[in-house]
Amino acid sequence: MGARQGSQAWARRCTYLLEPKNWLIVTVVGVGGHVDGWAGAGWGLLGALFVAVLPTLFISYGVRRGRWADRNVGARGPRLVVLAFITASVAVGLVGVLLVSGLIEALVTPSSLPTFVRVGIGIIAEAAFLAYIVYFGRRAVKAGETGDIEDAPDVVPTG
Repeated sequence: MGARQGSQAWARRCTYLLEPKNWLIVTVVGVGGHVDGWAGAGWGLLGALFVAVLPTLFISYGVRRGRWADRNVGARGPRLVVLAFITASVAVGLVGVLLVSGLIEALVTPSSLPTFVRVGIGIIAEAAFLAYIVYFGRRAVKAGETGDIEDAPDVVPTG
């Protein structure tokens, strides 16, 4: 019986590691790194955050709250909620990334600034993004925000 449980545990680990979300993360980061070195891998990590990591956290949160039974959301209604979240996460991530990278590419890259200054501007942009996430994330956690729709008010103020 012990060998059977050991093989089942190994099979569960393999199944978890070979899930599509994990392949998506590895592929996005790998392709980014192959195309543009460390910078591409960094952009790949940012893309993977919005495409795979945040949706996985959303699903895990739903499982903990009892919204669905496990990470394989089977019912159509909850699956649509998850799909809407994933779509919104990808859209927000793309808009933000494209806006900032477009501005840097249009204004900084062709400039006559020294290379270390141009690279520094990119690093500052990334640091600002991370600081924004950490600062507002901590404030939300301290305020008890969960992002749960059940905690939302019944009426939206419009005035």
